[in-house]
Amino acid sequence: MKRNEYEEIEGVAQVAMLGLLSGDAGWAHDPAMLAERSFDIAEAFHTKRKQRLGERPDYEV
Repeated sequence: MKRNEYEEIEGVAQVAMLGLLSGDAGWAHDPAMLAERSFDIAEAFHTKRKQRLGERPDYEV
């Protein structure tokens, strides 16, 4: 995993966590499960994006 992929997954997980907390499913009562589910969502998003878009191209110079 490259650094930018790591940072992207971490960022998506944070957004997913906020989304889960804003719902009414009681995620705040189980922080470990909240963190696990947030990263599950982020990794699924990352995998699906790679399937649909392929590798991110380099910048053209």
